[in-house]
Formats: sequence, structure tokens, C-alpha cells
Amino acid sequence: MARIDSNNEIRKRLSEYKPGCTRNIQGYWCRRVCLQLYGLSGHGKSSFINTCLCVVEDKEHEMVAFSFETEGPITLTRDDYKLGGLYITDNRGLNKLHPEEYLEMAAQFAHLRCHGDVEWENGLENTFETLRNRIDRCHTEIIVPVFVYSAKYDFTKRRPDEISPFIREACRITGIFPLIVLTHCKKINTDMVCEQFRELGASYIMSIENYTAKNPRRNAETDTKILDFLDVCMKKADQAIDIKQHENNNIEFFNEAMRQVKALVKDKLKEKDAKIQELQKEIKIDEGVYLIIQSERAKLKEEINSLKNHKEK
Repeated sequence: MARIDSNNEIRKRLSEYKPGCTRNIQGYWCRRVCLQLYGLSGHGKSSFINTCLCVVEDKEHEMVAFSFETEGPITLTRDDYKLGGLYITDNRGLNKLHPEEYLEMAAQFAHLRCHGDVEWENGLENTFETLRNRIDRCHTEIIVPVFVYSAKYDFTKRRPDEISPFIREACRITGIFPLIVLTHCKKINTDMVCEQFRELGASYIMSIENYTAKNPRRNAETDTKILDFLDVCMKKADQAIDIKQHENNNIEFFNEAMRQVKALVKDKLKEKDAKIQELQKEIKIDEGVYLIIQSERAKLKEEINSLKNHKEK
């Protein structure tokens, strides 16, 4: 009974939550707190959102954020969902943990992406227009990074090195170390995975079995974990608001924006270099064909002259 009362109290705080309220911050600048989910494709981000929604709203499970068991990315757009006074965003899943995905993740956490898309706009003109339209967001929004990882997948020796840059960068940009959510934990010992994330610097790790279409029945344990998690998110966000209210948020925004622009220019230069190399190959081929033609023409000319001389004799 005490736990039910506690859960209902958290639901009430969520419904009444305003950025900064847990620390009684007066005149705070932030108008929106967004939990941004990221992680590998098929690890349960969308299912986690559906689980949060039904717990916060205290209703039956529904497939609001599109999800199902898959090895590939399902989320193709960045969509917001409201959790009381919080927002939660379903980002497109990472596939190969390569530099392009690293750069895209950084852009999302630095307020450089509009909702609804997952790719960086092609062309410098569109890029600068996007930056101009997004600059106000860095003054009004706090992002809480949430890294979702499925316990079904082995945490190989290479995996910490692959994940570490994505964890560190999210912390550097947002000022909040990512909260770790382990999914698909039923009948799996998560001690080793938890230890690996602690070694990466994680202080908050939650193991959970999401509600799904195959497993829609809610239970007290999962409900409690979700509400405790969201309670932590409110406190983490307000702690960041307290710190950032004394900082110039423009600096981080423009630093990350320039980093994105440089990367875009570098990619465009690579594309042009590749085209130049292709053209050079074609030119060399054309030169070779031209030389062959010239050689054959010279031979033919010699034969014609020879025939003329022979005819004159």
C-alpha cells in the first residue's frame, strides 16, 4: 500500500512538474525538459517509451511509439511523447557506431536537429538555415540523455570501447551523464553488463523488462522502476538547470554547430575528391584510347603512302 501511495505521489509530481521546481529555482530560463533516448537499433527504445507512457498515465499498454522485435532500425523520425511535465524523444537507433553516427548523435544532443528528421540537411545553405532556426532551443530546453542497451547482447571486449565515445560525448554536451536503461533482462544475469557500464562512469543503471504487445500485463515491480526512473530524471534535469542558469549556452551551441559545419564541408570535399579521381581515371582511359587511335592512323597512313609509291613505280 505504501508503495502504491509513493507511485501515485510521483505521478502527481510528474503531472505538476515545471523545469526547476524540485530545487525551487526562481526565474529559471528552461521551459522544457526532454529525455532523449539513444542506443543500438532493436534494443528496445520504442518499447521503453510505450512502457513509460502506460505507467505514467496508469492505463493499459498501447503501441504508441512504433516498435517490434527486430535486428534493424524501426524509428525513422524523431518524435516527442509527453510524460506529465517531461518529454521523451525516440531517436533513430545506431547501427555501426561509426563516426557519422557519432556526429549525428552529438547534433541531436546539442539542439541542432528538428523533430521529425534524423538526417543532417544536405547543403550548406540548408545547414545554416537550420542553425538559425534552432538557436533559441538551446536557451529553453534541457536534455537528459538516456542510453538504452539490451541485455540479450553480449558485452564483448570491443563493445565498451565502441560505446564509450557515445557516452562521454553525451555527457560533455548536456552536462548530465547518461542514465543507463538495460532492457530484455528477464532470466538474464546483468551483473557483468552493469559492471562494464560502471567502469565507463555510469552511476545510474536500471534493469527492466518492457511491456510489449506480447507482454502487455503491467506489474508493480516494473511500474515502480519506471516511476523511480522518471523521478531521478526530474532531479537530474533541475540540477543541470541550476548549473546552466549561470552559463552562456550560446558558446556550446555555436561550438557544436561549427563542428557540424566543418564535418559537412569535409564530407563535401571528400565527395569532390572522389569525383575528381573518377574523372582522372576516365581521362587516362580516354588518353590511352586516343594514343591507340593515333598509332593506328599513323600505321594506316604509312600503308597508304607505301601503296602510292608502289603504284607510281
